[in-house]
Amino acid sequence: MGDRQKYRDDVIKMNGLCNTSKPYHFFYDETNNIAKLRLKNGRLNVSEPQCFALGGIVTSDQITVPELPFFLSLLGLQSSVPELKREYLGKGEFLGILDGQRTRKFLDWFVAQGYFLHYQIVDPLYWGMVDIIDSALDGMDISPQFIILNRGSKADLHRVLQYDLPQTERIFAKYDYPNITPDNIDPFYESLIHLVNSSQAVELVRKKLLTDVFKMGRKKTELVFLGGEEEATLLDSFDKFYAERIMLFENAVHVFDEETRIQERLASDAYQNIIGPHTSYRFVNSKTDMGVQVSDLIIGLMGKYFSFLNMTENNHLLAKLSGLSENQHHNMRSLVTLINRSDTESNGFFHHVISAYLADKQQRVCLYFN
Repeated sequence: MGDRQKYRDDVIKMNGLCNTSKPYHFFYDETNNIAKLRLKNGRLNVSEPQCFALGGIVTSDQITVPELPFFLSLLGLQSSVPELKREYLGKGEFLGILDGQRTRKFLDWFVAQGYFLHYQIVDPLYWGMVDIIDSALDGMDISPQFIILNRGSKADLHRVLQYDLPQTERIFAKYDYPNITPDNIDPFYESLIHLVNSSQAVELVRKKLLTDVFKMGRKKTELVFLGGEEEATLLDSFDKFYAERIMLFENAVHVFDEETRIQERLASDAYQNIIGPHTSYRFVNSKTDMGVQVSDLIIGLMGKYFSFLNMTENNHLLAKLSGLSENQHHNMRSLVTLINRSDTESNGFFHHVISAYLADKQQRVCLYFN
């Protein structure tokens, strides 16, 4: 119990989080849950990994969400629709969904309620490759310069790997990533150096910084963060993100959509030690809980949004934003309003495991609509 409390206190202090002990009511759904990211026969099991999103609505008080007929009327859906799903806002990519009238009606309703938004966003490929940098930099003194180098190197490597996924897959398969043996340390980092130097994804000066990090990695006799993992698995489950949200907001009520595999893993002793004995969380059938259904709509939209940002080059972002239709512009302002309002209430409502490039694009969008 003492270790769990110390870990929680450290997370709060390190990230400067506020209002993490209030008795909120959290409702959750998820999108883009690929369960695992792994290599199979030399290829990733997901050709273009999308951002996983977990979250939904949160309030300071017991929530009273209107019943299903209200939303069917609001969104112009048939009375035979059994429950709310993100797909009812529209199909296709983010900008198309953002242009929909149903999206506008839903977001206008959400903003008017005074509810908060919460989410965790995880880029699976980014999560799966950060240990390459952490292992190379292991042993360096933690300083502001180290933090900048660490953050920037991870972002640049992610760009390179994402830019040329087939070559990334070949390197990872050749060296049984993430289980890099001592004999493979030098050739593994040497292969990454060749990949970076031939890549068009990052500029020359950033290539130099990144290859310098890899040269440090080549000198290691072991890679402390790589090895001992399930074979060819870059990400084995998203259950830790469920557990850490419950742990962080320990006085809140957490209501999740049913997810058998997650439920079973959270019931293990390892996760119960993290979550703590007095936290309140439960998994429900989404058809029985309107808070979860509304969370399906908003978190599905946020998952599309971050995937859109991830696939949009930085130098194209402003042009895309300035070219939005009136409806798209209105709906983006609503999303940014929700983000700002929620962040003011508690910056702990948001957790990102994404590259610095993606985080910077998200900040640029918020600034554009403020």
